[in-house]
Amino acid sequence: VGQGEFELGDAEVFERVGGAGDVVVDEGAQHVDDGVDLADVGEKRIAETLAMAGPFDKAADVTAATHGDLHSETLRLRLESAIAKRWAQPSQAIDQEVLALREQIINTLGVEHPTALRARTYGIMIESPPDPREEMRAIGAAYERQGRRGPREHLELLQYLGFALAAMDDPSTADHLRDALQIADESLSPQHSQAMTLRHVYASLLLNTGKLDQARPVIDRQLALAEPIFGSPNRFRMHGLRMACELAVKQERFAEMLPNALEYQDAVNT
Repeated sequence: VGQGEFELGDAEVFERVGGAGDVVVDEGAQHVDDGVDLADVGEKRIAETLAMAGPFDKAADVTAATHGDLHSETLRLRLESAIAKRWAQPSQAIDQEVLALREQIINTLGVEHPTALRARTYGIMIESPPDPREEMRAIGAAYERQGRRGPREHLELLQYLGFALAAMDDPSTADHLRDALQIADESLSPQHSQAMTLRHVYASLLLNTGKLDQARPVIDRQLALAEPIFGSPNRFRMHGLRMACELAVKQERFAEMLPNALEYQDAVNT
C-alpha cells in the first residue's frame, strides 16, 4: 500500500483494506498503475521479508554463544529464520532446512515442545502427506494440553486440518470447522480475518453438503460482520453475498435473492 500517493494515515489504510491477511504500509508512493513494473515492487517486498531472517539469525548466534546451539531459544530463532526465508522465496533447499530443524528440535526439546509443534506443522505443509489427519490432530491435542488453545499457531493448524478433511470428504469436517471457528471467535474476534475466512469455509461446506438450514445463520452472520467492520465492497462481504444467493436459489426463495444479487453485481462493477 503506497501511503504517500493516497495521503492516508496508517489506521485509514488498514480500514480501507481490512479484508487483507497482511498489510504493509509503505511511507513512499508506489505508482504501480502507471508504467512501474509490479515485479519491481514484488522483488522489493521479497527482499524485505528475507531481511527479516537476518535478525533471527543474529539473535540465534548470540543465544548460541551464551547458551549453546541446542538451547531452546537458539532452535526457535533458527526455525523462525527458516520460516521467514521460506515465505519469501520457497525453495527445496529451504524446505530441507526446515525439515532438518524439525528433527533436531524434536530430538532435543521433545515432540510436544511448542517450538517442536510449530516445526511439525510446517513439516506437514512441506511434505504434503496423503493423509495428514492423525499428525495434525496430535499437534492440536498437544496445544490443548498445554493450555495454548487459540494462539496463531494453533488456529493455523486447525484451519489446515479443516481444509485437509474437506479435500478427503471426511464426515467430521463440518464439526471440526465449527469448533475451529468458535476458537477463532473467542481468542481473536468474530471480525478477525482468520475467523471470517473460517466462517466462509464452514458456510460453503454446509451449502455444498445440503445442510441449508444450518448454513443460513452462518451466512447471515458473515454478512452482518462484514458490513460494519470491513466496509463494502470487500472479499468477505462478496463471499457472503454469493453464498446468500446460492442458498436462496437452493431454497427457492428467489425474492430474497434479488437484493443480494444486485449488491453483488454492484460490488463486482466497483
